[in-house]
Amino acid sequence: MSTSLRPGRGRMYERAPQLSSAPIRVLVITAYPAAPLSHGGRVRTFRLATGLVGAGAEVDLVCPWSPGQPRRSYRWEGVRIRPQLFPTLPLLALPDDWLPSALPVSWEAPLPRAAALLREAPEYDVVEFEASGHGPWLERLPRGVGGVYGSHNVDADFAHRRVDGAGPLKRRLAAQVSRLERRAVRASDLVLACTQEDARRFEELYGDTARCAVIPNGFDDRLLSIDRPRLREGARASLGLRPEERVLLFVGGAAHHNLRAVRSLELEVVPRVDGPVRLVVAGKAGEALSGEDPRAVRVGYVADLRPLLAAADVGLNPVAYGSGSNLKVPEYLAAGLPVVTTPVGARGFERWAGAMHVAELADFPDAVASLPPPVGPPPGIEELAWSGIGRRLYATYAELIRSSSSASAISS
Repeated sequence: MSTSLRPGRGRMYERAPQLSSAPIRVLVITAYPAAPLSHGGRVRTFRLATGLVGAGAEVDLVCPWSPGQPRRSYRWEGVRIRPQLFPTLPLLALPDDWLPSALPVSWEAPLPRAAALLREAPEYDVVEFEASGHGPWLERLPRGVGGVYGSHNVDADFAHRRVDGAGPLKRRLAAQVSRLERRAVRASDLVLACTQEDARRFEELYGDTARCAVIPNGFDDRLLSIDRPRLREGARASLGLRPEERVLLFVGGAAHHNLRAVRSLELEVVPRVDGPVRLVVAGKAGEALSGEDPRAVRVGYVADLRPLLAAADVGLNPVAYGSGSNLKVPEYLAAGLPVVTTPVGARGFERWAGAMHVAELADFPDAVASLPPPVGPPPGIEELAWSGIGRRLYATYAELIRSSSSASAISS
């Protein structure tokens, strides 16, 4: 089989993928360590992989190695995790404000480690890349393999939004991210978008080269059967919460929009909420808390959110900008929490707008005061369980393989 570079989207397969009862074979290459599941990017990547496994696929996940994680391949919930020591790994640890991670990921493409992984690609039916920096990788993917860009947001918009008012160097870096995303979209056979809005935006930016499938963000299936009464008392006691205190929960990683959201909650929302209240922040976003207000509690990374969700009374999502969608929203809804979110924070979940209080940040205190106690998950939210999303993605990949096989037959 030819291993020539892929000049762009729309290539015909030189070898028709095998269409049989055999499982679809998927290789996922991500710019994040697989574990722990400490922010939305990692959660989406891993949960889509486990969802595919549950649907019948065989999935290998290649990721950068990180301290505290196994050096050799291992299985986790049916996914084979393959940690790698990429030469650019130290650069990925730098804050995105200094160096967008897409850039070192792209620099890796011509180096031996990436080249060896790409030589393995013909063993798989689909190779899914998770970062815009993988554009040069997609261009090097051998013919005969379905190349997928699994976008988490529209990186061009996100990168430029972050550098509003910044100096020329940061603006140039943002422009480089935009160019890498364009290459990723054009070199892929399929783009996975989180929302319809993202899919439309890809088409606006990159034209009809952006062949998109909308695969939404979701939640752990176990949240639908959360035993709130059993978990609530113990969880609140472990946090030192008094029975009369109303708990406002925010879950988020260290992304800039999450850090900014936490500062807004601490400084602008909590001081204006009447009655006894506690703000509980889970994840690295808690690092934005000043520590000066005893009503704001930082709990760090939490592997199992169920006790924390049971302890909470309201789920908050005050993010002011971004694309893609926020995993915290379906998690709050699945756990039965009332949700207060900005319009930006509600993107991708418009179907459940009636189950959320959508408000601007200035109106959050009044919204929190008017919410009823938790009443259970809204109707239809079970469609966002990762198991169901995984089945949808499996069907999407099966169709990609079928359509590619048909194109190959026509061209031969």
